[in-house]
Amino acid sequence: MSTTTTTGWNAGQKENNKNLGNTNTSKDTFRKKFVGGNTSLAGRIFDISSKDAVHQFSETVKAIADYVGQEYTHGGDIRYMIENLEEYNFTRPANPEDEDDQFEIESWKKQLDQYWKRRSIYADNKMKLYSLIWGQSTKATQSKLETHQEFQQCKTDYNSLQLLKIIREFVFKSDDRQYKYKAEDQAKRAYYNLRQTPEMSCQEYFERIRNIVDVIKSLGGTLCDDMHLKEELPEQNRPRGGYTEQQKNEARERIQDKTIACGILVRADKVRYGKLIEEVENDFLKGHDDYPKTPTEAYNLLVNYRNYITVNKRPTPSGGLDQVAFVTEGKRQRTEGGENKYPHRKCFKCGVFGHYKSDCPGIIKGQVRQ
Repeated sequence: MSTTTTTGWNAGQKENNKNLGNTNTSKDTFRKKFVGGNTSLAGRIFDISSKDAVHQFSETVKAIADYVGQEYTHGGDIRYMIENLEEYNFTRPANPEDEDDQFEIESWKKQLDQYWKRRSIYADNKMKLYSLIWGQSTKATQSKLETHQEFQQCKTDYNSLQLLKIIREFVFKSDDRQYKYKAEDQAKRAYYNLRQTPEMSCQEYFERIRNIVDVIKSLGGTLCDDMHLKEELPEQNRPRGGYTEQQKNEARERIQDKTIACGILVRADKVRYGKLIEEVENDFLKGHDDYPKTPTEAYNLLVNYRNYITVNKRPTPSGGLDQVAFVTEGKRQRTEGGENKYPHRKCFKCGVFGHYKSDCPGIIKGQVRQ
């Protein structure tokens, strides 16, 4: 009898020890991975101590945005707030033009009622979201967040938008104990070493690059090299008083955009985009600069690229890449003559709109239009 009682007490004691984090518990208890309080988020959490905290933050925000967009009432409003880290801008119904039109008045009243209800639901969703975000944060992250000067007010108001901003600030902020230039060097090495792997989607690849660039910016660094300023701000176009600081800063932004865009292209997966990269490089050597000028252009170039092989391929000069196609909205249009026609696409070979390089009449005839 006494044995049964002791065993029962020990079992209860072990359970208490597990909950209290007692040192007598097994190592497996401590090694149990934190997956957050919401199982629907599939382990997406906020952990500012993680080595991959930046990418982790991006993935968790995306997962939460998808979840609330589907599960919350008028989830699209709160999803916008999460994805853009800014309040959703509600448009108030315009006052009726004809105050004597009873139908217009009643319609306006109904729209106004829906407007206020939607705003009320949005406010409730923001408070509900606060608990969701907090529940997906590790203990170490919660402890760090509590040290922020704006956290107490954020907690009092259940301001989920502010909470996300505070988490992002910690994630993108370098460790105060780390030498600033070392942190910047590590971030830049991470940027230049990043490659798109075969299993990595273009969206994930683009987001990873964007996250690293944000880290570099948060450290006060830049990917702009001032040696390109002469190209962006030609000496022959220099004003009498010289270029202003605003003009120089805008030029640096363009240089950085081109640098990032080029990096996105040349470090893309060679299996999927090797021919595209080669064609852009070859065309540049021939005097045609088709390199993307912004990160968004580079992303769209990869996303819209399709590699196709025709059964009866027309003869082309050796060394030419004729299997590059960019898919536009809708299907290919056929003319009466049976030729493919793309009214909004420019041929990389002759520069004429209406066809691709592989369909260029100049190549077919053995010459290029001037």
